[in-house]
Amino acid sequence: MKPVFPKYLFRKQRLFFGFTFLEIILTIAIMSIAIIPIMRLLPNAMVSTSRLNRLTIKSLLAERKIEELRNQILGKNPNYGFGKNYSVLNPVAYPSPYVGFYYSIFDQDTLVSYLKLVSVAIWFDDNADNNAQQNEIFNLTTFIANRG
Repeated sequence: MKPVFPKYLFRKQRLFFGFTFLEIILTIAIMSIAIIPIMRLLPNAMVSTSRLNRLTIKSLLAERKIEELRNQILGKNPNYGFGKNYSVLNPVAYPSPYVGFYYSIFDQDTLVSYLKLVSVAIWFDDNADNNAQQNEIFNLTTFIANRG
């Protein structure tokens, strides 16, 4: 009688499955080449996010300041009124939580007696010198009408 051997012993197959050292090295090289440009994008994305955050805050602060001026100009308080000049040319710092944000106001009468031109400039001061960099200034300008 012939001995019976399992058939898989006579096949020319690899019994161990896995990756060779060369395959692992090539995969690491390809991944490192792909990851380097992606890693360079992260700091740029963080800077862009910071700028957009500041731009959003500046626009909200400018709208708030314009509304505050509008209420003062058109309000019933005798200390304020339509004939008063509200210009603040020297930078004024916002209180906490908006530390580092500054504003100035430009108020101008127009040729029409019942219109007043009000412009608010807001910026964020990175280096604490009270000076605005030209690309950091957010201006909001509006007309206020005295209808009363």
